[in-house]
Amino acid sequence: MPLIKEDGTADHLYASAWTSATTTNKEKALAMATRLIDASWQFQGLKTKAAQALQWPRLSAPNPDTGLDFPSNALPPDLVKATCEMARDSL
Repeated sequence: MPLIKEDGTADHLYASAWTSATTTNKEKALAMATRLIDASWQFQGLKTKAAQALQWPRLSAPNPDTGLDFPSNALPPDLVKATCEMARDSL
């Protein structure tokens, strides 16, 4: 069997858990994944507002790939991917 390089078009092995879930359950899973990730890791930088409940958005949070800070009005793409994976896994 030949090895085929992933180009981003492949289906997820366990996609049916997500695609068969209701919108309400997807929203609950995303919220739960967000809370779990936020409680499990301490991210570099500072909260944009001292009173915000979650660690993101952040100021002065360095992107290890570029050496520049992530924009304070955006989430790192890998954090979004991890949250989605954890949400799907929780379903």
